[in-house]
Amino acid sequence: MWGANAVNGVINIITRDAKDRQGLLVSVTGGTFERLTASARYGMEFGDDGYGALWAKFYDRDELDDDHNADPFLPDNWDSVAFGFRYDWDPPTPDRLSLQGSWHQLRAEDSFRGQSLAPPYWSIQEYDRLGTLFHLMGRYGHRFSESSEASVQVYYDSDHNDYGNGDLMYETIDIESQYRFALGERHDLVVGAGYRWITDEYDPNDTYAITFFTPEESIRDTPSFFAQDEIEILPDSLSLILGVKVEENDYTGWEFQPSGRLKAKPCDSHLLWGAVSRAVRIPARFEADTSGSVVVPPTLLPAPYDAAGLPLLYVIEDSEMESEDLLAYELGHRFVPNASFWLDTALFFNEYDHLAAYEFLSGLTEATDPDHFEYMIGTDNGKDGYSYGVECSSTWRVSDNWSLKAAYSYMDVHLDFKKAANFDFAGLTLVEGTLPRHQASL
Repeated sequence: MWGANAVNGVINIITRDAKDRQGLLVSVTGGTFERLTASARYGMEFGDDGYGALWAKFYDRDELDDDHNADPFLPDNWDSVAFGFRYDWDPPTPDRLSLQGSWHQLRAEDSFRGQSLAPPYWSIQEYDRLGTLFHLMGRYGHRFSESSEASVQVYYDSDHNDYGNGDLMYETIDIESQYRFALGERHDLVVGAGYRWITDEYDPNDTYAITFFTPEESIRDTPSFFAQDEIEILPDSLSLILGVKVEENDYTGWEFQPSGRLKAKPCDSHLLWGAVSRAVRIPARFEADTSGSVVVPPTLLPAPYDAAGLPLLYVIEDSEMESEDLLAYELGHRFVPNASFWLDTALFFNEYDHLAAYEFLSGLTEATDPDHFEYMIGTDNGKDGYSYGVECSSTWRVSDNWSLKAAYSYMDVHLDFKKAANFDFAGLTLVEGTLPRHQASL
């Protein structure tokens, strides 16, 4: 289902059960840049109905030379080690249990841009970055019948990153339950509820930090509810899916995200579908709780300000933000003339509103201590627009040992500022022209 922060689609990652990871697997790779990548996994049985797997991964990567690293702020000489496990219990009874977790540590030679209102204004500061991550997840499911089942999932995640200009630590606890059941002969329903609790703390380096969070420590929770009904209008040929997800967050309150999808199958080789969905992206803490400053050297200022030889200071104020809105329209067709060939085509038109942008809160002023130009800026929802395009993908299984896959997509994006005071920071907000119009693969 569409949900918060899934405004560009949904990615669903399904990992293998421990039952499919039995035995020993060892993989080692070496090269000039990927100096060493090694992984090992061992799967075993636990009784008649339990399966487990243990795994470990390690990599050591060389630094990127100037020909391959145009960005001086990408990390160099990084290595990582990770350990994890998975256990699945799937007896012939209606119950099912899965547990998994991992620990991961990353080290790298990293850098950031230190800034000052005195020459040389910018300086690259190098430091040793250290990141440690840990997660644990448990899931329990119960099948009442072929058309009825329930599940509960609990997830915990901890992440600690030591950046050179600040130290960030956050924890997440997520609980979700859902229940699927049939209602009569035409309705297949899924209902569920969830609760997510996030706490984070950012300790900036006062000498080098360019952004600060107010407050430095934040605790946020998000309750959510969802329901979806797949209605069979004509058996095996026409069905309608209606759903809604409702979430509450600390920045914008309650958000409603409905969706409707119609599917028609006039014959065995053709499938037609259409959909209308609303999705939102809630403000990140980086947008809603951020203050700080950005220095621009005088050589990068436009004329006539560059002639004064004074730097420019952007002073960032925290702002009230709304959610970004998406209304998505989709049409699709699947053609499957035989078991060895299929062709998918999808058209889409997306309407965006309240997109994040920056806003000038003051005109250009001159300030002292030391002498410099200054702008007061903040974040707001000062942009809207639309995108449209087409996606085509096809697979042809020439023989049992040979398959051809082709894909093509076209997308055009048009974004506009709502006020003359709005502008973009490249890399921080969505800038028109940064996305490819044509993509093809074979």
